[in-house]
Amino acid sequence: MRIGFGIIGIINGNKREPIFVTKTGKNSCHQYIGKAGSPAFFKAVEMMKNRTKIEALQQVLHTWELGLGDLVEEANRIHKNQQSENR
Repeated sequence: MRIGFGIIGIINGNKREPIFVTKTGKNSCHQYIGKAGSPAFFKAVEMMKNRTKIEALQQVLHTWELGLGDLVEEANRIHKNQQSENR
């Protein structure tokens, strides 16, 4: 998004395929969100902020899931080693 004094805000969908529809009916990867400072602009900025938070939480959850998998794998390996030593 470009933000500046009197500059119009544009959302780039970060997608390779066009997901927005323009006023002329064509598909686009960008969406006009209004002039900087407009209510539509602030709403779009808030939506982007929320999306960033969601993506960060998804990344944290994925990291925790990987860590849990590693812990379970290590615990199983240690348990098998202890069982084989007790025989």
